Amino acid sequence: MPKNHTFSVSMEFLREIVAKQTFRDSPAAALRELIQNAHDACMIQSAITNKAEYSVYITLDPAEKTITIQDNGIGMTLSDIDEYLTTIGKGKKGSEILEKFSGIPLDKRRLGNVIGEFGFGFVASFIIADKIELWTRAARGTPKGIYCEFSIEDVAYKCEEIDQNVEVGTKLVLHLNRKTYARAFKPTDNPLEGNILSWDTVEAIIKKYCIFLEFPIYVTMKGEPAPTPSNHVELPWESEQKLKERVQRFYDLRTGRGNLGEILHTIRISLSRDRGDAIDLEGVLFIEEAPSTASGTPGNLEIFVKRMWVCEREQSLLPRWASFLRGMIVTADLRPLPGRDALDVQHNSYDHVKNALHEVISDAFLAFAQNNQ
Repeated sequence: MPKNHTFSVSMEFLREIVAKQTFRDSPAAALRELIQNAHDACMIQSAITNKAEYSVYITLDPAEKTITIQDNGIGMTLSDIDEYLTTIGKGKKGSEILEKFSGIPLDKRRLGNVIGEFGFGFVASFIIADKIELWTRAARGTPKGIYCEFSIEDVAYKCEEIDQNVEVGTKLVLHLNRKTYARAFKPTDNPLEGNILSWDTVEAIIKKYCIFLEFPIYVTMKGEPAPTPSNHVELPWESEQKLKERVQRFYDLRTGRGNLGEILHTIRISLSRDRGDAIDLEGVLFIEEAPSTASGTPGNLEIFVKRMWVCEREQSLLPRWASFLRGMIVTADLRPLPGRDALDVQHNSYDHVKNALHEVISDAFLAFAQNNQ
């Protein structure tokens, strides 16, 4: 009688594929993925409880060469670890969560902003770490905590229930590998590529990728109190009032003063299926008095998918005559590629968003022309 067999793969091979082919061996991308996982856990728990007291803490310990990422979200059971965390290519999608918690009233808006989709996030941690320790306790089910240990040297991992007190949520301790630690001594002009154990570098990564994530993200050095959150949970275009001033303040906070020219005109974007629009899309576009880039090239459209930054310079979404516009859009409709650094332009959502933006921009300029006759 024929026997069933399974494929085998080494962790080193997975690390090489994920690190080099998907995330370009970027420590910033690895940290971004882990922060996203922690924030997703908070979003899921909030969707179940209808509460908002969730957060992500990142603790940097240069002496021990570790980074700790801790959340007070939904936590995991042993089956969750097996099914989602360590299964490559299976993310925790909103539809699966709805099925798992059927019978419980859930906040579908928050579930719609759960980012995890490709199931690469945890493996990406091996870009920067050769050993990972995990403590977790599920918000529902067994009152016991779980401890796991993962190593780049072995596809197998240790995982067990423990009796010691473990808070609801998940804590990851990343023991950095030599390659990552060595980067700390290499000079760079890119704030995202500095020492990953530096507060400034991690702060820059959060302001780049996670600035709009809904729950606060704190970065602290080991033994020091946590400062204010590094992200900016309020969207600057949520109100039409004093929109120019709010957008200006946001860019000053994110990129520093003097990096944005005077804003001459703004276009607020607010489309919602709940109000009968074809897609969900929000953001702001504006005309800048003078190009603020070193090249002098005007225009820069930044894309946030489910409030996570994906890419910039997406002028092809705009009408060709309006490529000088600068701004940001947030939508759950666009689909990123697995590396989360570009959009899937072949997906039909790309054209849907493009058509919606063309209509919004055309209407805005027509109204502007009529009001200034």
